[in-house]
Amino acid sequence: MAGPSRSSPSTSKQKRTKPTGCIEKLLNRQGNCVGFLDILITALAASLASYFLFTHLYRDSSIVVRALTIFFVLISILQPYNSTQLYITRHLADGSSEWEIFVVTDLDHDSKTADGKKWQSLAKRGTLKLAKDQKKAEVKWRDAEDFYLSTNIAAGGRAMELSDLAAFDGRLLTCDDRTGLIFWVENKQAIPWLIVNDGPGNVIKGLKAEWMTVKGEELFVGGLGKEWTTTSGEYVNDHPMWIKKVNAKGAVTHINWKDVFVRVRAAIGIQYPGYMIHEAVQWSDVHGKWFFLPRRASNDTYSEEADETRGTNYMVVGNEELTQFNAVRIDTDGNTRKGYSAFQFIPGTKDSLIVALKSEEKDGKPVASYIKQLQTVHTELLKKSGVKWTDAEERVFQWQIGNLEFACGAKLDQVSWRNWDQNESVALFAGAHALLTDGSGEIIKKLSEGTDIRASHVVDRIEWGSERAKAAVYCKNGKKYQADKILIAVPLAVLQKEHIKFRPPLPERKRDAISKIGTGLIEKVAVRFPRRFWSHLLSKGGSLDYFSHVPKSSDQRGLFNMFYDFSTQNPNAKTQNYVLMSYCCGDSVDIVNKNSDLEVVRIFCQTLQDMFPNEQIPEPTGHVVTHWGRDPNIGMSYSFVKESATGEDYDVIAEDVEDRLYFCGEVNYRILETFSQKLSWQNIGQSRVVDTVKF
Repeated sequence: MAGPSRSSPSTSKQKRTKPTGCIEKLLNRQGNCVGFLDILITALAASLASYFLFTHLYRDSSIVVRALTIFFVLISILQPYNSTQLYITRHLADGSSEWEIFVVTDLDHDSKTADGKKWQSLAKRGTLKLAKDQKKAEVKWRDAEDFYLSTNIAAGGRAMELSDLAAFDGRLLTCDDRTGLIFWVENKQAIPWLIVNDGPGNVIKGLKAEWMTVKGEELFVGGLGKEWTTTSGEYVNDHPMWIKKVNAKGAVTHINWKDVFVRVRAAIGIQYPGYMIHEAVQWSDVHGKWFFLPRRASNDTYSEEADETRGTNYMVVGNEELTQFNAVRIDTDGNTRKGYSAFQFIPGTKDSLIVALKSEEKDGKPVASYIKQLQTVHTELLKKSGVKWTDAEERVFQWQIGNLEFACGAKLDQVSWRNWDQNESVALFAGAHALLTDGSGEIIKKLSEGTDIRASHVVDRIEWGSERAKAAVYCKNGKKYQADKILIAVPLAVLQKEHIKFRPPLPERKRDAISKIGTGLIEKVAVRFPRRFWSHLLSKGGSLDYFSHVPKSSDQRGLFNMFYDFSTQNPNAKTQNYVLMSYCCGDSVDIVNKNSDLEVVRIFCQTLQDMFPNEQIPEPTGHVVTHWGRDPNIGMSYSFVKESATGEDYDVIAEDVEDRLYFCGEVNYRILETFSQKLSWQNIGQSRVVDTVKF
């Protein structure tokens, strides 16, 4: 989570630009406003799962700091509240504004150091730049300045799981959701200030402090805001529904907010035993309102396992007296594993723009994006080894990331670093790659011999309920087909976009698995040339499989990363074709939609010209550019394991439904990572379906 106060923002997982003016509509009760958020910024993947703040960390001099500290101790009784904000706004020449960002993390069980003597939280610094028109924001991190905040004070063997930041009485504060300790951060140290007890304050357990905000001259500290229950939802107490009000001298008042939290969740129609969990709460002086971004919510009884898939997309706004609340639905990416864990208003925007953080967990552990984990390890390796990283080495590093994005069919910040390579647990195939010179269509043609195939029969819905004697398939051309069992072999993207309706709906377990697996996308470009200008790269035997293109910068790593030689291999063939094939992936995958095919081929050839400066690249004699992403019947290349998924989700998708519906295809076999291999094995595996039908 983030602080300080209302003026310093946190940052969310995904950036979106929304219509302006919605906040005024909401506050004036002019109805729901779907586009409430002007900006949600993706700045940090879930592995850091933590919290952001615009701040100026350091005093002008350590001597001044020590002098002020002594001064505070001597005359603290007389010293007035320090309302100074800790951020500095930099106004740039292009009209944009820039602030420093400071991040603390909750590393959960990993917060304990290797020697077991301390607990720590990773702290990061960066900048956030907001465009003049406030339509675009950019976050940059200074990884070389990472440091750890540590403590040896723990509770139950855990500590330093920092959850929020706030500027209060001229200090930068952070809170630990394991011990209830509130620290002030200064000179890269976390200095214990006070501890806040759970519930009404008469228990020995520290508050699970999840959020902090400042109203007037008082710090408000709160927890989950729901009844404390067992992992299966059995009621224990109301302690998490108490909040703490702290003054500048550290005096704590315990306040029962149960009625407040009940009213907040009632604003979106939830009543106990339903629940709502809070980690992002802020007070706005500008609007005179309380703002809540619930992390999770459900009308069902709390369940530790199910809770991980109950992320919300609501903002609830309450009056100063906390007696009246209005809710507004915020657009979402559809991933119900992500929930809000922090937000802040951006300075200078009259509290109409916010930055917010969404995070997620899997089996109680923070889920990380692969790209962030890779960059973190890479940075740490350089720091510890003392190796000087050259520009050439950086380019090779970016090439490797691009190669991985090709293998996964997705940008690595969408891929699970824990599970992305789960298919490699089993060794299956060996030997060289083989090229089907006549294309895969010849195999399909052979396999389909004797099969009744109806083309131009787009499926609209499938009715399969167990009460029916037979299942039925309804096509958009009006045709209907009945069967004992239905074998569904459509791309995952088609299932996710619900182009085919199921009546009744598929079981929730299968729908959840379908939504969690990623639909990877690459686009391929093949170009034929009148001569083999790359012939000097051939081996002594006259053959070449591929050669690489090392990108000039990170944003080009997915643009024609590899070139494959698909030229005629038989020197005695009557016709010699000289063909190079490459692909676009990651940030570059949409190039085939933003440009004409001829422009894509021109970029293809220019890339080759840059690689072969001493050659005159000839005019192409033919080309093929794929557009799988925009084809409604395809929409993807192959699947990948998203941040919120595991290999088990593939198994769930492959499960039959009541011995009536069966699924096959690329996304149904977790071990094989390529489209052709999966299809081959699935066709063999699902042949058992036919065997179960009684004729």
